[in-house]
Amino acid sequence: MKQMKTSKLSIVCYGELVIDFFGTLVDGFSPKFGGAPGNTAVGLAKLGQKNLRFVGKVGKDFFGDFLDNTLQSYGIETEDLLHDPKNKTTLAFVARGKNGARDFSFYPGAHDQIKPTEVRSISFKDARILQFGSLTQTNLDSQKATAYLLAKARKEKAYISYDPNVRLPL
Repeated sequence: MKQMKTSKLSIVCYGELVIDFFGTLVDGFSPKFGGAPGNTAVGLAKLGQKNLRFVGKVGKDFFGDFLDNTLQSYGIETEDLLHDPKNKTTLAFVARGKNGARDFSFYPGAHDQIKPTEVRSISFKDARILQFGSLTQTNLDSQKATAYLLAKARKEKAYISYDPNVRLPL
């Protein structure tokens, strides 16, 4: 169930949501909420920030529902989180190497399939900040959607926060 929009937003987080599967030596892989913009939104909510909204795209699958429900459980608006029937939710498998460094294997999905027409209704009139990540830059349509949101945020006087979070395998 989607939450109602609040009249005053503080922060809009835009970008990827992924399921992170963390490897353990004994149990295999365990699915966890992930994606830099999503982690930022949840972290802000845990710190007491109110009036948060997430804008992005997940698959129309149980992983997408899990990510949406997790955001909502922290009081984050998900009305602008799209559930794509054509693309699955992006998956990331994370294992630790012998030196402790993380090793990622990605299975890209809906996170970078957002189109400019799908973000036209997003407003920053009441939002102070647009926070976004880099993984929406791996597809031309989502690059255009990001450029549109950045221009609109600037026009409506919102601050812009960028997390480069470079993942070369994507």
